[in-house]
Parts: sequence; structure tokens; C-alpha cells
Amino acid sequence: MLGTVNQLTKLSTVANLQASITFQPIAKDIVSHTLRTEGNPQDVDISRAHLAWIFENRNGPMLQTIREFTQQQIADIQDLVPSKFYDAKYLYMNDAGEELLMFYSYPDAKFRRMKAIHNKYHPPGVYTHLLSKGWKTADA
Repeated sequence: MLGTVNQLTKLSTVANLQASITFQPIAKDIVSHTLRTEGNPQDVDISRAHLAWIFENRNGPMLQTIREFTQQQIADIQDLVPSKFYDAKYLYMNDAGEELLMFYSYPDAKFRRMKAIHNKYHPPGVYTHLLSKGWKTADA
């Protein structure tokens, strides 16, 4: 069960917490299309599709409590996947949180290309530098 009573109780003590999580299935044809249009910066293995995209957003003063809750949710999801006859691994797609090594799962050549595109089309980096976290290739 996602969000056990103990986990939710700990999370309920975080003042002014706003959090959301979204699950979106990604079919094999979507991954195939990204390969044709060079939109696959992490070289996601198409043979492992169908995939699920998980978007999570949070804020609040007790980030460690929120982080622990999120990590437990991911572990719960991973535990459920094999029981549903799927063979998949969790791949962290946005390596830009303040507690993470940015872009560590991107192949070097893909990362260099992405950084060059960012520098060409948005050299001052105004938008990304205003974010508390985000796609900050200059810092990677």
C-alpha cells in the first residue's frame, strides 16, 4: 500500500507542505518517437517499455522528512512492479534536485549536446537560475 499510516502521519507534521505526484504511462511508440527525433538524452532502453513517468513536486521546511517519504514511496512502487508481472527498474529522470548529483545518469555525449543547446538558445540562463532547482547544466 502506498502511503502507509506511519508514513502519512510523519508527513502530516510538516507545516505548510504542498506536494503532488503524477503517474503517466509511456507507451513503446512514444519512446520510439523520441529515438527518431533525438529526444532521448538518457538513452532510455526502448526494449524495457512500456514505462511510467512519475512527476513529483514538493516544498516545505522539513525537507528531510519529505525526502524520506518520497524515497519510501519509490520503494513501494518498485515493490509493486514485479507483483504486477512487469519487469522494470526505476530510472530517475530529473537529476536536478538540490540533494542530487545533477544529470549523473545522462551519457556524457548527450549531456554535452544538451548543455550546448542550452548555451546557444538561452545563454544568460535567466529562467533556470531563478528556479530553486531545475535544469542547471552550468552547475553540473
